[in-house]
Amino acid sequence: MRRWTTIVTALLIAVSSGICSACVGVASAEEYYSIGMAYYDLGKYTEAERWLARARTVQKTKHASEYQLGRISFDAKRYSEALHYFESILASDPDNVMALRAAAYTNIELGDSEGALEYYRRVLAKEPESADDGYNYALVLYAVGYYREAEGVLARYPHAIRTNEAIQLLCARVLQKQQKPEALNYYALYLESKSDPTVHFEYAETFEEFEMYARALEEYRKLLNSDSQSKDGNIQFALARTLLKADPSNEETATALKAALERGIERATVEALLEDSQMDETARSVINHVLRGENTEEDRV
Repeated sequence: MRRWTTIVTALLIAVSSGICSACVGVASAEEYYSIGMAYYDLGKYTEAERWLARARTVQKTKHASEYQLGRISFDAKRYSEALHYFESILASDPDNVMALRAAAYTNIELGDSEGALEYYRRVLAKEPESADDGYNYALVLYAVGYYREAEGVLARYPHAIRTNEAIQLLCARVLQKQQKPEALNYYALYLESKSDPTVHFEYAETFEEFEMYARALEEYRKLLNSDSQSKDGNIQFALARTLLKADPSNEETATALKAALERGIERATVEALLEDSQMDETARSVINHVLRGENTEEDRV
């Protein structure tokens, strides 16, 4: 790597000196572009921008230079400037897929989801078989709440769904938002190959949402039995909440709720359960006993 850097630096010095001292006057646009890219590869972005800006003024190297200038601006978090370069390319070359992708990414950073979606639609119109582009498009659709549309996009890539963990997880989340129980299959598929406590917690919560309480309790307990999650108050609270719905008279219910409070769950969060329509009178009695610090009948026996 050091040898390559030395060679590139030597070439830059030689070429730059040749250009600056040339009696004829003007170097070719290709030379400006080559020097700019050599500086880019060295991480010397200020110098790269200077040479690429020169190459941009000539039609032959205009688009390539604008694309690289856009990349530099994007990496420097000058997103509006980056978008200007990418859109300049698209103004004269509307089917340039690299510029379309770059414009989509940049719109995401600018917080313009609708703009990102429009560019991704155009990308997929040109390259409908690209699972990566489909995933990115679906991810933005998910972010703005277009869950059914995101599901439709992901359904175009059955092979990627079977093999790509990121797509599996997005499928699970898109389906969960639509209250479709198939979400559980994709969560399970994702967790087969990846240990992720956050996703495992989502998986357990989804069982709870579908009132599959036995499975929800099983998954919450698995999390609490792991060393890294054993003291997590949110998981303990979720376990208690599920027990209150499924079996409030069980002595474990009050114990679990007390443990949630001991692990940092705020009293107001527990009090809010009293307004939950899924809590019956027995559950509300247990909650009140725990909040008052009293023993339940099971504790007194």
